[in-house]
Amino acid sequence: MRSSLNILAVTLSVAALAVAAFRSAPEPISRSRSDSRLLELEGEVARLSRTLDGFASRPHSERERAAEERSPGSASRAADPSSASPDATAEETTPQAEEQLRMMIDDAVSRKAREVVEEMERKQNKKPSMEVFASTLELTREQRHDTEQAVVRGQQEIYRLLEMPTQDGGNLMNELIEIVARSTIWPGKDHGWGKWLGRVTTMTVPGTNETYSVQIETVKESVRDTLRRTLQKEQYAEFEGWGVDPTEIRDIPGSPQEDLGRRITERAKQLAEQTPAAGPK
Repeated sequence: MRSSLNILAVTLSVAALAVAAFRSAPEPISRSRSDSRLLELEGEVARLSRTLDGFASRPHSERERAAEERSPGSASRAADPSSASPDATAEETTPQAEEQLRMMIDDAVSRKAREVVEEMERKQNKKPSMEVFASTLELTREQRHDTEQAVVRGQQEIYRLLEMPTQDGGNLMNELIEIVARSTIWPGKDHGWGKWLGRVTTMTVPGTNETYSVQIETVKESVRDTLRRTLQKEQYAEFEGWGVDPTEIRDIPGSPQEDLGRRITERAKQLAEQTPAAGPK
């Protein structure tokens, strides 16, 4: 009996340690559903620990009765008391009760811990699909529709800005496609990312005094404002803590990302056919 209780105590300690380790990671100030799930896990560990301690501290005679009540055959024995002697019942069912208690604790802790780990893994992805975004924030159908519309509008406006001819006659969208395509064919080389970002952050949009980057950030902030009105307070706090750029949410019907992906793929194919062995020029 004591050895079984020691094993269960170790299980609870490991679960509590996992919670503590997760707690030590930097988190946003606002409380989200991730925090709530962690609190649920902590509460489950504490509750099961109290149950375990209470069971271990009960007198031997009480543990025998509890074991008999928990055992699968307790109902039939209650109907037929002569089916087994009291001594035999206590001997046979106490190990069963211990095993049931161990399985209950293992299952509950594992289930809660798995939920937390899955939440962590999802939120490592800063460019989620709309399906993952909606599922993680538990969006209603109306919230998802409004979010999709806001994101697509934002993406279209950003792409429109990048397609505008620059003051030196260039085209930032075409330059971006060239960089990504070359990076796809010849990874690990500098294909001009730094230069492109420098142009975006220093060149002004024709007819304005604002740079491309400033106007792009204005568009993104407009999308965030829409989400702030669309989502519940708790949902928006979780969205902020996640750190997702809303204009980079993927797989939304009507998104210009589909066309951009096609253009990048076509350019990469052209580059591969032009210089199959020579590498980038």
